[in-house]
Amino acid sequence: ALQLLDAMPRMGVPPGLITYSAVMRACEKAGEWERVVALFSNLTAANFRPDIVACATVLSALGQAGQWESAVNLLGHMQAAGLPSDVVVCSAVINACGRGSELGRAMSYLGSMDQMKLAPNQLTYHSLVASHARATQWAPCLYLLERMTAEGWQADDKCLKSVLGSCSDANQTMRAVDLLRKIKPQEISRASMGATPPRKRSSSRRRPGHEAPRSFSTMAWSAVRLAKRFKAIV
Repeated sequence: ALQLLDAMPRMGVPPGLITYSAVMRACEKAGEWERVVALFSNLTAANFRPDIVACATVLSALGQAGQWESAVNLLGHMQAAGLPSDVVVCSAVINACGRGSELGRAMSYLGSMDQMKLAPNQLTYHSLVASHARATQWAPCLYLLERMTAEGWQADDKCLKSVLGSCSDANQTMRAVDLLRKIKPQEISRASMGATPPRKRSSSRRRPGHEAPRSFSTMAWSAVRLAKRFKAIV
């Protein structure tokens, strides 16, 4: 894609906004955020007015890289230029702040979405939960999980594992189990009744010393066992 973009002027076909956006998108998917930013700079230098699609691509790349300052600055330029902020744009900025350990900013932008009447999507919540779980902030994890499920979004196993792990690290396993009983009643019920945790078939290709990641069902079983043991002690 980059070679074609470079060759287009020599072919007498100058690249346009759509071409730049397509190449930026390819670089963003490849995780090359610095190339995306460079292409965006070339786009503006060529006197093209970036649209929301191009800006969203840059913000997504910055979000994955945790470049929160650049993301916040770009959002400010978008607002100054009169470009609207949609769910994708706000979620990308939230992701950038979260990955950059700016959790307060991330939650502040979630509040801004509420004020703009923009409904957060599943990716918005998953990003926020993961960011707070990395910081072992169990209370926001539980709040976000409860809020997203109340709004009709389903938390995937990765999100649920993040919440369980954060609560477990902070010795708040019982709180997580109480909430998860509402969200995953069958999983928690099976664990509470003493059902054995599911086992994954071992892979012969796995390198020695590298354990397979635990499924949510396995973590739920462990969490219930730990909560029961704690309750018995108390």
